[in-house]
Amino acid sequence: MTIRSEAGGQKMCVVGDDTSMEEFFALASKKLGITAKRVFMLSGVEVDEMDVIRNDDVLMVTEGGEPESKAKGRHKVKVVPDQYKLAVIGSGGVGKSAITLQYVQGRFIVVYDPTIEDAYRKQTVIDSGPCHLDILDTAGQEDYVALRGQWMQERQGFLLVYSVTDKRTFENLSDFYNQLLQIHDICPPVVIMGNKVDVDPSEVQVSKSEGEQLCKSFGAAGFFESSAKSSLNIEESFACVVREIRKRSNPGGKTRRSLCAIL
Repeated sequence: MTIRSEAGGQKMCVVGDDTSMEEFFALASKKLGITAKRVFMLSGVEVDEMDVIRNDDVLMVTEGGEPESKAKGRHKVKVVPDQYKLAVIGSGGVGKSAITLQYVQGRFIVVYDPTIEDAYRKQTVIDSGPCHLDILDTAGQEDYVALRGQWMQERQGFLLVYSVTDKRTFENLSDFYNQLLQIHDICPPVVIMGNKVDVDPSEVQVSKSEGEQLCKSFGAAGFFESSAKSSLNIEESFACVVREIRKRSNPGGKTRRSLCAIL
């Protein structure tokens, strides 16, 4: 990006994807020899979030006032979070609702009615990027097989969940995955979760290596052994599927590092 002061001058620097506004102003102050406090697009729009700045932008840095070229009535840039539609899928009783509620509300539920379909929303930040997640907690019971096609068609990413205490739920993931392949020309981003690892080791029926092998065979974005009870790998699983969605929508890379000129 190119950055100017009203007094003129030019410097080169590197701005990382995780650079904060405070760090940016400190860098601009040092390079330009001013006390940088505000930054504007050349159009006059004021910028208050680094996330809206792109490599080819031309910006004006000031010590607090508005640049002469700034038209009156301009508004500040507001960051609109990226929106992602996710679904948590798996056989009945694997802990899909417990996983979803632990992630969205930070609480563990012990007893609940079998889910037909529940939608949750969560505003969060993943890798310095704000995002709005629309999460569908789906039914795992065979009675609702007819609904799966609709759920799978409408979602961008999927968390396929099995219970490490039930080998049958692990084997059933192949059916869910194959249905995804039937609905989508290219399988959407998928993360595999082996839930309930907080149980006594004697109850485990599916080993970690089996889960890893399934992840590899599906070409999934990641595999996590999780516990909705202790929150183990819950946030990591959701973050992983979001990263994969972003990666596919931005093939050049999931992080942005900008070479910029400060003028």
